[in-house]
Amino acid sequence: MLAAAGRMEDVLVLPTAGQQDWSGEDNRNQGATGARPGTVSRHRLSHSASACSQTGLVLGAMRRPLLLGLGATLILAAQVTPLAHESDTRSFAAHMAQHLLMGDLAPLAVAIAFRRGLTRLVLSPAATLPLWLANLAAWHVPIVYEAALHHLALHAVQHVALFAGGVLLWAPVFESFGTPLWFGDGGRLLYLLVAMFSGVAIAAVFLWWPRTIYSTYAHSGGFAGLSPHGDQRAGGGLMLLEGTAVTLSVAAWLVWRLFNIQPSETTSALG
Repeated sequence: MLAAAGRMEDVLVLPTAGQQDWSGEDNRNQGATGARPGTVSRHRLSHSASACSQTGLVLGAMRRPLLLGLGATLILAAQVTPLAHESDTRSFAAHMAQHLLMGDLAPLAVAIAFRRGLTRLVLSPAATLPLWLANLAAWHVPIVYEAALHHLALHAVQHVALFAGGVLLWAPVFESFGTPLWFGDGGRLLYLLVAMFSGVAIAAVFLWWPRTIYSTYAHSGGFAGLSPHGDQRAGGGLMLLEGTAVTLSVAAWLVWRLFNIQPSETTSALG
């Protein structure tokens, strides 16, 4: 009986053939990889995170040159294409398109390029918005606008001033320069709203004024089949549509950012 019990104990202790295979395979796998499967997965995740981080750094380094190149391209497009000739001689709408390229879209690209880049210089949005609006309105006063059309040097000053005014407008929104502590994302949204309605008010003048405002275009015979007055209305409509679309796009980005910041940052973001 004791001998039989000993034999039964041996049977119970011995592993099965399948268990032997799995145990051997596990040992071989661990010996080959030098790590458990969970460790390998962590290494792969770490490698992927490192690759993503490096890609982000490369894209971040390329962002500024690409945006500055875009801004320069927009300015060149406004100056060297047929748009420039038509804007000087025949079409207010063409001139408006030229001003929107140089005075709004190109400055927008530059402001984004220098986002959080010049924070030591603090600019108050309470100053930049009125300066932008006064600059834009002054250059469209008929006597000033006509003088710029007929004097090359003054025309160049006009374009530089419109570009600088555009940079002043967009810089606080993208923190290209330092801004006051009270100017959070809530303040930026209000700032954009005021800027948009200011632009709409100026555009409405060109869109609904009952006669052609600028004499140079009144006697030009029209452009692209439009009468001089129809061309002026087209320019006002272009200003309204572009300004509204761009401003709402930036506002949408601000709202998205507001809802994706960390809870601890919400108070400062709201200003």
